[in-house]
Amino acid sequence: MSLRGRGAALYHWRSAGGAEVDLILERDGILYPIEIKGASNVGRADASGLNAFRKSYPSLRIAPGLLVAPVREMRRLSDSVVVIPWDSQ
Repeated sequence: MSLRGRGAALYHWRSAGGAEVDLILERDGILYPIEIKGASNVGRADASGLNAFRKSYPSLRIAPGLLVAPVREMRRLSDSVVVIPWDSQ
């Protein structure tokens, strides 16, 4: 996916309760939430911010969340969260 030549807005989100998403890209009316972790043993708890964001805005168009971490291979964490390696190409 290339963002060159297309306008993409960048956001950070934090709820009043402390849940957060590190980066949200918005392009063509779709939000792409991205969480970045330093640990290689990521689990469902690491996606709590992504899940809270999705629950807070049920009427918005939100793509599956990406959890970027130093893992060896891409895997689906849930129906709405995918874990990808930092060095994924």
